[in-house]
Amino acid sequence: MSSLLTDGVYKIENIGRGLMLDLKGLQEGTTIEGHSDNGSVAQQWIITDQSQPGFTFSRQTVTIQSTVAGPTGMDSLLQKYRCYLQDSGERVLYTMKKCFVNVLGASDDGFSVYYENNNLVLAIPSRTQPEVKLENFTAGNARQMWRFIRVES
Repeated sequence: MSSLLTDGVYKIENIGRGLMLDLKGLQEGTTIEGHSDNGSVAQQWIITDQSQPGFTFSRQTVTIQSTVAGPTGMDSLLQKYRCYLQDSGERVLYTMKKCFVNVLGASDDGFSVYYENNNLVLAIPSRTQPEVKLENFTAGNARQMWRFIRVES
């Protein structure tokens, strides 16, 4: 089982595709994509633990924010479904709002990233299209698993 994440700056790698979570621009609604590791700040994400004190479950609540400063400072990735009814297959978009997600550890140092109170997880479904999308969770699906690689505290 993966250990819980601690506050810090991370690169977030999709295990199934070998691509990093990458911010393609600072405009509201920009698509979040998978991209090969290039060491840029567009691939660095601030993780902050938001779990309640005494938290003991395998699912942890964190915020994910870009290290790239946009018009309001540190900005986040967020799926539109938090504002509107959405479904599996929706693209994950850049927004200037804080994003709360649940991460669930797996046995291979990977995590599934869930949106609150939902069975939808982040994934890179296509080998040819790098868009990060939401999918219905399927146990053991590598394209839905993410590795958090610490860059700095």
